This record gives sequence, structure tokens and C-alpha cells, in this order.
Amino acid sequence: MLSHIERVIERLALALSLSASVVLLLVAIATMLDVLLRWLFKLPIPGLGEISALFTAIVVAACFPMLIAQRGNVTISMVGTALGKRTTRALDVFGALMSALFFSAMAWQYVRFSAEMTGAGESTPILRWAVGPWLLHVPLGVAMGIAGVIGFGVLASFKPAFTLLASETASVFSSSDLATIPLFIMMGGFASAAGLSEDLYRMAYALVGHRRGGLAMATIGGCAGFGAVCGSSIATTATFGRVALPPMLARGYSPGFASGTVAAGGTLGILVPPSIIMVIYAVLAEQLIITLYVAAIVPSILAIGLHFAAIAAYTRLRPGDAPAGERLPWAERFREIGRGWAVMLLILIVLGGISFGVFTALEGAAVGAALAFFFALLRRSLNAKTFKRTLIDVASTTAMIYVIIIGASLFGYFVAISHAPEAMIKAITGTGLSIPVILFLLMLMYLVLGAVFDEVAAMVITLPFVLPLIISWGFDPVWWGIINVVIIELGMLIPPIGMNVFVIHGLAPQVPLTAIYRGVTPYIVSNLLRLAILLSFPVLCLWLPAYLKG
Repeated sequence: MLSHIERVIERLALALSLSASVVLLLVAIATMLDVLLRWLFKLPIPGLGEISALFTAIVVAACFPMLIAQRGNVTISMVGTALGKRTTRALDVFGALMSALFFSAMAWQYVRFSAEMTGAGESTPILRWAVGPWLLHVPLGVAMGIAGVIGFGVLASFKPAFTLLASETASVFSSSDLATIPLFIMMGGFASAAGLSEDLYRMAYALVGHRRGGLAMATIGGCAGFGAVCGSSIATTATFGRVALPPMLARGYSPGFASGTVAAGGTLGILVPPSIIMVIYAVLAEQLIITLYVAAIVPSILAIGLHFAAIAAYTRLRPGDAPAGERLPWAERFREIGRGWAVMLLILIVLGGISFGVFTALEGAAVGAALAFFFALLRRSLNAKTFKRTLIDVASTTAMIYVIIIGASLFGYFVAISHAPEAMIKAITGTGLSIPVILFLLMLMYLVLGAVFDEVAAMVITLPFVLPLIISWGFDPVWWGIINVVIIELGMLIPPIGMNVFVIHGLAPQVPLTAIYRGVTPYIVSNLLRLAILLSFPVLCLWLPAYLKG
């Protein structure tokens, strides 16, 4: 009986999330139409921004039941597996109870908060739609959220703590910056369905595949390009694990080096704009997304160049691990480059439009999602199964990220009222250590966290403590955002875990983990060199944003 009820609930949650994702796609298409009308005929659609913001909030809220039904929250289990199945089951039950408590409190406070806003007569400025009732649609971050609410309540009082639970969650759901996340996720999903990743790989192979290590260079270049339409490290790694790994193995590449190349190339997904993790950093650090995207351009180019140098050095020492491929005639090269027009156009429109102010980051994300959808339709690669799977992935990933951000925001308030950052700054400065030494210790801390935690969790847990310290030294928070992403990239490759290494091992279980770790070693060295360069020369991150502003 219980299992039957669970299946019914999961089906209802699936239907709700699919409907929500379809609405999000329609919002993206409408936004692209609005951009075209505005720039071609100076006829924008009145109130579309308000409609998009309201419906995006509803879409994200509608994704939460799917997340809960599929148990898709990010969890950190360091003892459950070691203590046996019974203990693990008990911890799962405890986690479910805590989640139920958190979401119940959130829903209760939303009802109260919504009633207050409705009574006050608050409405949107153009369409004059009531604001309050929309919030009633909102039914990991649970641990941070509970800790934040309880901690804030103990230090202040529980009445403002529960008010914070409603108001801060409402703020997250109404954020136009965060609204880019589901749209960028959708863009990546439809781009993958359209086969744009294969186009990128073939194009890169046509240019450099005939060189020793050329397939590895093509993989790095393809990963960088796909990162520009995906924004996720895990998704980039998983995609190119299917696209690039089999050709490398078939052409005699050593399994360890081939797997390590894909794992390292996948990390570029969170650095090359548009990056989802940069959106989260921008919101939590109160920085402009566009500024962070522009600041990441030079470090991204540096990353690709250093990875190419690492491949050249490695293949010189071990030429048998990466033999040269066949040299394509120039006619075939131009043909492959021409076949990649769709992905190049998508990157140019989205990144160029955002960087040069043609449209906002939210509009750019919507235009990218709509274009990727139409490319998938035109190529007839979007059947019912692929369409459904893409929308489910959009829903579950979006809900997971939003829950983490809500929890991080609540935890941030608790940290702020506890004055822990100020105490930490005083304690660190009281040690007498120089700033370079403290930065080195922070780098080591992030390497450990990146090897053990999820990339988003590693950042949001530490940001309330570390960012005030960085700002107190006079460093630019935009520069630190790039450094933060680079160090997290490193953590995704370094033992004992390294998230991307495990993704590749899951796709190619015949390749031993030890071999993959050996394969990522050249890229770890190139990443460490890049980190040292960016730490020594912050201007590499800050010059381009300042130039475009001036």
C-alpha cells in the first residue's frame, strides 16, 4: 500500500515538473521574440519581464515535488556507508524528517507572508498583478537552512528567524539573476540533444587531430566550447565521456590519459561563461553576473592554452600514450568547421549579446534555451523520450540548486549575526601570518573541500566566512570569484575523490581509478600553474571588465 502511494505521488510530481518545464520553455521562446521585436522594430512586449519573473518563480516551485520524490537533494554522507545498511537507513529516515520539517516550516511561513503582502495590496508595477498569491505556489540546503533558522533564533529571537525563512526564500525565488539558472540548464540540455557537442568535437579534431595528442587537444577544445552552452562541469564531463572517450580509445590512446583528459576538460564547464556556479557566486557575493562572465574570459583562454601545453609536454615524454590521428584534407576540414555553424552561432549570440549589452543575462539565457530547442527540432534529434528526459533533468537540477541557495542564504544570516567572520578575521590577523601564507592555507582548504564535497556545496558553505576576509584585505570580490572557481576545478580532479574522476569511472568502469588519477596529473600541474598566475596577476581577471566599462 505504501509503495503504491509513493508511486502515485512520484507520478504526480513528474507531471507537475514536466508541465513546469514546458512553461519555462514557452517563457524562453517569448523572451527571444521580445528581443527580436525590440531590436528590429522597437516594439517590446509590454510586461513580459514581469510575466517571466512570476512564471519562473512558479516553475521553480513546481520542481520541488519532483526533487523530493526522486530524493534528488545533494547530501554529504561521511559515516553512513561505513556503519552499515541499518545505520544508513536510519540516517536516511532522519534526513527525510528534517527535510519535511524544513519544507513544512517554509510553507507555513509563506502562507503568512503571502497573506500580509496581499493585505498590503502589493502588485507588479506594469501589469498590476497581485504579488502575494503567487507565493502560495511554493511548497541541498535543508541542513544549512535549519541551522540558519535555529541559530538566528537562538541569537536573536525565533519570530524574526521564521520571518526570515519566508522573506529570504521569496527573495531567492524572485531573483532575476537566479532565474538564468534553469534557462542555462535547459540550453545545455537541448544543445546536447541537438548533437552540438559532437559538432564541436569534430570541428576541433579537424583542426588539430593530426598532431600527436591532437585528439586530447580536440577534447579540451570541445569541452571548452560545450561549457559555453552548458555551464556545468558534471554535464560537460558526462557528455564528452560519451563523445570523445571512445574515439581516443579506438585510436590507441592509453585509457588513463584519455579518461584524465575528459575529466580535466569537463572542469572547464564551470569556468567558461555562462557558468551556473558563477551565477550562484554573483548572487551570494552581491556582484554583477555580467562582470563575472567577462572576468572569466581571459582565465578561460589561459586554461585552454595551459592544457594544450600540458598535452604537448606529456606526449613528448610518452608519445605512445597519444598517437597522432589522420591528417584530413583542407576541404574536409572546412566541411567539418561548416557543420559546426549552429553551436558557434549559439555561443556568439549568447555570450556576445550578454557581454556587449545587447540583452540582459536573463534574456540571453532565454534566447539560448530557445535557440538550442529550435536547433534540436531542425535536426530532428528531439523525440518524445529525449524531450521528456531533458525537461525532467531541468526540473530536478533547478530544484536542487535553488534549495541549496535558499539554505545558504539562511545560513549566511546566521553567520552574519553571530559575528563569526569578524572573529575569524581577528583570529587570523592575530597569528601574525602574512597574507600570501593565509591565502596558501585557504587554497589547501578548498582543495580538500573540493575533493570531498559537491562543487556548489564547497563554495556556499565557506563563502560567508571567507569572502569578508578577502574583502578586508582589499581584494576585489570579482577576482576572488574566479579564483574560487579555479580552485574548485582543481578539487574536482584531486584524490581521494575528485568528482569528475568518478563520473568518468562510472562511464568507463573498465578503466581503473588509479589510471584515471595518473591521467589527470598533467592537468593538475597546469591548473596549479594557472592558479599561481591568477593569484600573482589579478589584472588578468579584472582588466577586461574595466576596459569594457570604460
